Amino acid sequence: MLVVENCISINTAELRELGLLKGWSSGPVHLTWQGKGPAVGEVALAVDGYDDSLVLRIDGKCFGQPIRQSVSLVGKPMRFGGRRFYLLCPHTGGRCCRMILPPGGVSFQSVAASGLQYRSQQMDALERAYVAIRKIDRKISQLLPRAHAGTRAKHKLCKTEREAYLARLDEYVGATLVSGKRLSMRKAVRSAKDKVH
Repeated sequence: MLVVENCISINTAELRELGLLKGWSSGPVHLTWQGKGPAVGEVALAVDGYDDSLVLRIDGKCFGQPIRQSVSLVGKPMRFGGRRFYLLCPHTGGRCCRMILPPGGVSFQSVAASGLQYRSQQMDALERAYVAIRKIDRKISQLLPRAHAGTRAKHKLCKTEREAYLARLDEYVGATLVSGKRLSMRKAVRSAKDKVH
């Protein structure tokens, strides 16, 4: 089933990092999206205009088809100064931070206009819980060896702490799902840390 993660996407955070959202004309910047084999998309992005009349120009090739599109950008003042830019979806006219191009699509559009879901929206509560546990497990694996680097005894302690932490986390997730409560990963992490330390 096609999900948002299978699409080529352009978002305002990425445009800001590339230096395209300064409030005046800038670019072009070249982006490439890799699939499991050759590149699935290569485009040049450039911003034309000044201040409130900015236009993002997209020119390139995606999924084997040429893409040439102009997308309006609108800047809204932020409470404590500065501006936040949004893309205007050519299909709905609404503001969005991300636009996607599904395989076989002819133009970029907002996620809402595409009607696609994120992969996590198709998972049940148990699948989301185990995905979150794997994510936490990876984070623990990265952090604990640094904290206990050195002797074998310290490494063994690190492994024991990690196993205790994951056991407590698994226990919390199971108890929460059985009780029918909403799963909060923040509470799960806090609870597991308290029990281990």
